[in-house]
Order: sequence, then C-alpha cells, then structure tokens
Amino acid sequence: MKTKITFQNFATVLITLLLLTGFTAKAQTHFFQDAVANGTIWHAAASEISNPLSDAVNSSSVCIQNTGTGAWQDTQINSISYTIKTGDKIYVSFYNPNGATAWQLKMNLNSVDTWIGEPSHASAAATGWNEVSVDLASFVGQALTQIKIYPAAGESKAINFDNIYIHTSSVLGASGPTYFFQDAVANGTIWHAAASEISNPLSDAVNSSSVCIQNTGTGAWQDTQINSISYTIKSGDKIFVSFYNPNGAAAWQLKMNLNSVDTWIGEPSHASAAATGWNEISVDLATYVGQALTQIKIYPAAGESKAINFDNIYIHTTSALGAPASTSYVYNESTSSGIYFWPAGSETTNPISDAVNSSANCAVSGTSQSWSQIQYTTVAYSPVSGDKLYFSIYNPSNVGPGQLQFEYTTGGGWQWGGNLTYDSGSVSGWKEYSVDLASHVGNTINKIILMPAGGSSSAVYIDNIYFSTVSNLSTNNPVVKIKNRVFVSKDGKIQFINEQTNTQLSVFDLTGKLIIEEKINGIQGVKTLNNKGIYILRMQSDQGFSSQKIIF
Repeated sequence: MKTKITFQNFATVLITLLLLTGFTAKAQTHFFQDAVANGTIWHAAASEISNPLSDAVNSSSVCIQNTGTGAWQDTQINSISYTIKTGDKIYVSFYNPNGATAWQLKMNLNSVDTWIGEPSHASAAATGWNEVSVDLASFVGQALTQIKIYPAAGESKAINFDNIYIHTSSVLGASGPTYFFQDAVANGTIWHAAASEISNPLSDAVNSSSVCIQNTGTGAWQDTQINSISYTIKSGDKIFVSFYNPNGAAAWQLKMNLNSVDTWIGEPSHASAAATGWNEISVDLATYVGQALTQIKIYPAAGESKAINFDNIYIHTTSALGAPASTSYVYNESTSSGIYFWPAGSETTNPISDAVNSSANCAVSGTSQSWSQIQYTTVAYSPVSGDKLYFSIYNPSNVGPGQLQFEYTTGGGWQWGGNLTYDSGSVSGWKEYSVDLASHVGNTINKIILMPAGGSSSAVYIDNIYFSTVSNLSTNNPVVKIKNRVFVSKDGKIQFINEQTNTQLSVFDLTGKLIIEEKINGIQGVKTLNNKGIYILRMQSDQGFSSQKIIF
C-alpha cells in the first residue's frame, strides 16, 4: 500500500536521500539565453535587443525581437548537435504586446526538415513574459541539427522571445501541487449536486486517502463544484483527478470558470484500469495559461446515471504520485519474452499508429482457426498487491471476448487469467486494457498465454504488455497530442500539414455517427465541426489508409 507523505516529511526524506546517495540532475540544453549557445544563429528579419520588460519569468539582459514588417519571419539556430531524449520538451519564453496569435516551430531531425507545431500564444504574454513548452515525445532518438522559430507565424507583428532550451521540465522552478480536494476541500469551498464525502472504498497504491467523493448515480450530470478558488494557470500546468469506477461510467466532464467565463474543458474517457482500482488522469491546461481560475466543476459520470468515486484533485506540472513503483515489460519494441505463436500468428508492422500505440511493430493472432494462441514463454514475475497486467489491443473485426491464462513456476497447468472483453474503442484504433492480478499474488508467473480473438479466427493485434500498478501509457492523459499530420482549426475545419490530392475524409463522433464526409484537395477541408468533443478521423487516398483521434 502506498503511504501518503506530507510535503514536510517528503522534503526531509528527499534531502536525506540526496545527502546519502549523491544526486546528479540532467542539465538543460540551452540554445539561446542572452546569446546563442550550442549552435550558430541566423535571423531572417530580427535582432538581439535589450530585454524590454524584465520580470520574474525572464530577467535576461538580451532577447530576440523580429521586425514585424512581414509574415513568416524566422530565426534559425543551426549547427546543433543534440539527440532528443525521453521526457524532453523544448521551452521558449515570449513577450507579445502586439497580440500575435500563434508561433510556429520546425526542426531538422535526422536530416529532415520537420514541422513540429503551431501553438497559440497565451494571453499572459501580452503583459509580461510567458514560458511555453512543446513535447518532443514523438521524436525521441532523432538527431536535432536545426531549430526554426517563426515567433508570429504568418502575421506581420513584432514579438520578443528568449530562453530557448530543451529539458524534461521548466528551469523556472515550481512549487508543489495546488490541491483542491484531498481528504477534504482545500483552496476553496465545495458543493455537491448529488454526492457526498465517504470513506475510501478501496485503498491502493494510487490512492490511500481516508476520504473521497462519491456521486449517487441516481441521475445524469451530477456535478461537484469547488468554488471561491484563487489561482492563475501557469505554463506546464495540468489538472489531476483520481477515479475509481467499478460501475463502468464511460466518461467524465470538466468545466472551469476562467476569467469569469464558464469554460468547457473536455469530456475524457475513463481508463479501463479505473474499473478495478484507483486511476489518476490529467488534463493539460496549456490553452488557458495566464487565465484566472475561480471554479472547478466535475461531472464524474458525465451524462450517465452511474455512481463513481473521485479524489485527489490538484493542479501541478507533473503527477504527485511519481512514476509507478515498477514496470516490468513482457512485450514491446525491445522485449519479446520468448514469443511463440500457435498454430499461426506473427509479428507484423503496426497497422494503425495512433496516440495509444505508435510502435513500429506488434503481434497479431493467427486466422487459420479459433483459439489461436500467442504465448510469452520466458516470463519471470511475482505479482504483488495492486499489480495489473496491461496490454493494448486493436480489434478491427470487433471479435471477442479473448482469453488469458498463466502458468506458474510451481506447475499445475494453466491458471485462469480471465476473459478479455473489448469495447468499441479498439475497433477504430488501439485501446489499452488491464487485468487485476490479485488472485495470483504469492505465485511466480513464468508463462502468459493469450488468445486475443477467443473463439473467432479473425486477426486481433496486441502490443505493449507489461506488469505495473498503474498504466504508464500516454492514454492516461486524455489530451490527444496531434501529430504532424492533421489538426483542427479554431473555426472547426480539418487541416492537413501536407498537401492532399483526392483524400477521402470521414469524421465520426464517439458513438460512431458520421459527422463529416468530404474529399480534400489542398490542406484544408470545407465543412466545419459545430460541437466541441472528441472525434475519430479516417483518411483514405492512393497513398493508403490512416486513422486518428482528435479533440476540438
């Protein structure tokens, strides 16, 4: 069981450990801070000037300012020698008094000029320096030789920027999490439409709090409000909430009052891991940096009449839980664990790379007969309390349930692992599932036998199999990171990074209803999404077929 640690005690323990063991932090790699570093600099139409506004975010003497006399004015940092690492983000600080809407970032990666993104500028940058970051998770292992920043993108506006560096977290420093509920309300007042604060029904590694919130489940749209908050959203902030969802609510909804406006933040799906234990998820607040937060509204079961438990509501740049105590991979890009297929099956190219699974390869069950097996024969794992087996499934034929069996080192034949019931999420893309291992604690598992398609002879794809107490896949964060392929404009039109020729676009909502269907020539569609939400995009051209989930 995870013991809750107060910040005072945690600091004492941490300092003691650092003194005893020594500590080496990964240093940030700066590319510009008062002057160019780790490369050479070139400006299309900019200069290095005295910082026009020294503040807490940026007190540097010198910054860069473009002239603003034309669009697409870029600054390039060349001759870089850096390899993108796990956890890396690129950070840039902007002071934007002239109100440029967005900036654009490109990088030369593995000798390819690569479009990274076009983030919006935060409103906070209008009156002072504001640091923003772009996650580089999609580019881990690639060689970076050039950074191109278009500080005002396609607008003719002057803007100041500075402190360009890569690191896993901001060097500005941060205080601890700002809690709004942990055992009791904090930093505000609480009101429940139809809920109460109860004893935690399941203390585990994710949440060992004494008290949590549970809605009644007797009606839809039951919300809990935390009011009278005084907090300003900062760069890197996310809101974290833990859920225990034994009744299978599909999604939850989050609203905030920001700058005195009731604002819809999102309606993320609940993770399958929350069905059998507490599961923490987060929502990125990058869009709202600089805005004043006065109220949080959580609808834990959204529009369903289902009771659900939730707890530990806080804002911070990273999870207060830290990383899982241990993650033991059975199967991924680098681990195969003696994989064996019976009577058929194979490892194959990942047929649909998406936010859940972007691995190059995966395993697929055989199609010659039913109950096709994929066995992992060199496993050596002893489950402990709280452990689950996690795995990702792509099930385009919508078959199942599958079946899971284990073998122990002590013998005794197959040990029942459970039926693997899939939902519609795995039909159009990868979906992560988990199986609780409570009944296997005290034994050592030396073989895993998966029959992904069960009694069907259809192909079911499987990947990223591991033991852990909590999911460590990016799907726990419901904010979908749009890759360099397609995104949604502010007015709801689908936009592509590259020119399209006769690309058939179909857009579905999460119920499977067709919302938009059109043919794309160029980089932007004509039809518009009218409602905020999560959508599935399917694109087909003579280059092939792809699918992607987006948030609008």
